[in-house]
Amino acid sequence: MIRNHLLSAASVEAAANIHCSSQPKMKISRLAGLIVILLSPFHGQAGSAPVVMQSSSLSATELGEVDGHLNDIHMYLVSEKLDGIRAHWDGKQLLTRRGNLIHAPKWFTQSFPPNIALEGELWLGRGQFQQASRIVLDDTPNHQQWRKVKFQVFDSPSIEGGFETRYQVLAKNIDMITSTNPAPHYLALIPHTKVASLDSLSKQLNQIESNGGEGVMLHHQDNRYQAGTSQRLFKLKSYQDSEATVVGYSEGQGKYQGKMGAVWVLTANNIKFKIGSGFSDEDRQSPPPLGSIIQYRYNGYTDSGIPRFARYMRMRETPES
Repeated sequence: MIRNHLLSAASVEAAANIHCSSQPKMKISRLAGLIVILLSPFHGQAGSAPVVMQSSSLSATELGEVDGHLNDIHMYLVSEKLDGIRAHWDGKQLLTRRGNLIHAPKWFTQSFPPNIALEGELWLGRGQFQQASRIVLDDTPNHQQWRKVKFQVFDSPSIEGGFETRYQVLAKNIDMITSTNPAPHYLALIPHTKVASLDSLSKQLNQIESNGGEGVMLHHQDNRYQAGTSQRLFKLKSYQDSEATVVGYSEGQGKYQGKMGAVWVLTANNIKFKIGSGFSDEDRQSPPPLGSIIQYRYNGYTDSGIPRFARYMRMRETPES
């Protein structure tokens, strides 16, 4: 049975006795609990992490509020946001965003350029994030499964100039690689186009999401590559999403009696709140473990800073996914 429970430094030992109706016990040791509290995946990264550019997030409901940034929408290149594992090619190997080695088969990267750094997504297709995560982050590569993966490139930090210039150089290089090398190719360039208006942008977003896509990316044509978050690179979805760490459970009521009714989560900004929707019956039977990171979607914030209408999306299997 799931019991109402919140994980805290004073009650780590009690967390070892949280039950699920379908499992004898969900256990977490004192040491593991302390690691959850003190060494959350929100803190600390690999020292060798590549320096990458990050996007600013927008929801479709915010377009009217920020169109001052997008008055020159015709100067933005738009692409589908692929829901894959972000990866960095340094000319020799693939690395995660935290700088950890991705154990890709040698044949997978044999046609990748040795002199150009690449940013992209290791992607299987729409709605296949969890499978991609299991394949890409496995220390022992499954060669058969890796043949389903493609490295979808969207930028290069080693090419000078604005984004449109970098994109054109990338297009020429990738086209040359794929046209002259007879071997199967696992390298592709994400298509980018321009839109004439915010209305056209909204229609493109709706079409992508209706076909199972996650959203769109907008990158200003003159934006130079820079470390950190850029105000000329946007991730646009019809909703907002974020991540948080599971720190407790509330028992379900009615048909969910004896199962998980909601999870308590803690954000990187130390905001604690409850998420009770978006879970399947299987999720409620075997909820995300304490200390795991989940992704949720929401629509704005309450006056107290809590995400409104938060809905569970999925569990991240590792901090890299």
